Order: sequence, then C-alpha cells, then structure tokens
Amino acid sequence: MELYCGPFIFQKMNYIHNNAVEAGIVESPEDYLYSSVKDYKLTEKCGLLDLTFL
Repeated sequence: MELYCGPFIFQKMNYIHNNAVEAGIVESPEDYLYSSVKDYKLTEKCGLLDLTFL
C-alpha cells in the first residue's frame, strides 16, 4: 500500500502506535517500551532507537 498523503500516513502511524493499547498490554501508547510514539511527541523522553526524520 502506498502512503500517498500526510493525513493517511498519520492515520497508519496512529493505528500502529495504538496496537499495544488495543491488545490490552498498556493503557497508553507511550507506556509501551518498544513504541516509537515518544519520538513523535515534543517531550524529553525518547524511544529505544535513535530516529532520523527525512
């Protein structure tokens, strides 16, 4: 599937970030250890890996 526009990309990112919440593993996406959602928010917390935004 081609990610063709900004809103569509954010829809898919939100879906991926909320998988652990929907599975009942955590209460919020930020609580999941392996989630990259922390890298997309303006906080001092970061995920396990360094990301480079293109």
